[in-house]
Amino acid sequence: MARTIGHSVIAAQAAGGAVGDAAVEIAGFDRAVAPTSTVIGAAIVNAIVAEATDILVHRGTPPEVYRSLNTAAGDADHQRTAAQPMESSEEES
Repeated sequence: MARTIGHSVIAAQAAGGAVGDAAVEIAGFDRAVAPTSTVIGAAIVNAIVAEATDILVHRGTPPEVYRSLNTAAGDADHQRTAAQPMESSEEES
């Protein structure tokens, strides 16, 4: 999966985004809006998350990842997670 990150970076370089990074010109407005780098940046970040998750799962320590509420199991998953007591990372005195 490591190739995913590299492919995303290559895609970002080859995407040929708009000069100044904004892609949409609005009639009557003196500058473009909607930067193209946001889409590519999000793809790179998601590729990094996927790679990190893959590494952790294969090390036997799967990360806690929240399921989208836009799925059938999302609500139940979030209710189950919310019902679990939170672990403190600080030692209590």
